[in-house]
Amino acid sequence: MLKPKKKITKREIRHDPLLETLYSLQKYFGQHKRRIILPTIFLLIIIVTLLIVSRRNATEQAESNIMLARAVSYMNTNTEESINEFDNLLMTFPESEASIEAHFHMGRIYLALDSTNAAKVHFDTYKELAPEGVFFSAAMSQLANIALYNDDPSLAGELFENAGEKSSANYIKAMNKLNAVEAFITASEIDRAEEILKSISIIPQIESRYETLTTRISRSSNK
Repeated sequence: MLKPKKKITKREIRHDPLLETLYSLQKYFGQHKRRIILPTIFLLIIIVTLLIVSRRNATEQAESNIMLARAVSYMNTNTEESINEFDNLLMTFPESEASIEAHFHMGRIYLALDSTNAAKVHFDTYKELAPEGVFFSAAMSQLANIALYNDDPSLAGELFENAGEKSSANYIKAMNKLNAVEAFITASEIDRAEEILKSISIIPQIESRYETLTTRISRSSNK
């Protein structure tokens, strides 16, 4: 007949390093159970909350991008529907990246409709919300054109100059600066126009206009 297994006593546990460690941990947990459980629960709550927020943000980003794409797709075929889609996007996801970009596209639509005041509001909003945005230079250029329309060539010159500084492509940079030069000539700010003209790197596509503006500055300086 098999003998029953001998029950291990605490005294014997202390002679076994592994069992002694387990017993010490058990004793420590028993003494500090409240201190251990509450922080653990709090940490789990934080992790779960972050996961929920992250998933929700990803869902909102995907939905807002779909709405943006749909609004942009209507721009050339159904302006009214495009504006409605953009408005819906701005109301549904006002703080999304898609909503920020929507302001630029809405500025373009209203400018094409000759609603310069509405266009200016949207371009200014985009400029404020996305100082490093993909369309920042283009928004500045459009604001410069609105300034010219409002007979303010000095402001237009500043905006075109800033647009040139923000442009990454050499041709766009040069064209914006040439526009700035022309605006400042119109505003009779010849010294500033000449300063900007000298900062432009000449490329074949702008050479003819560059020479024309050089001649205009020379004639204005000799008056």
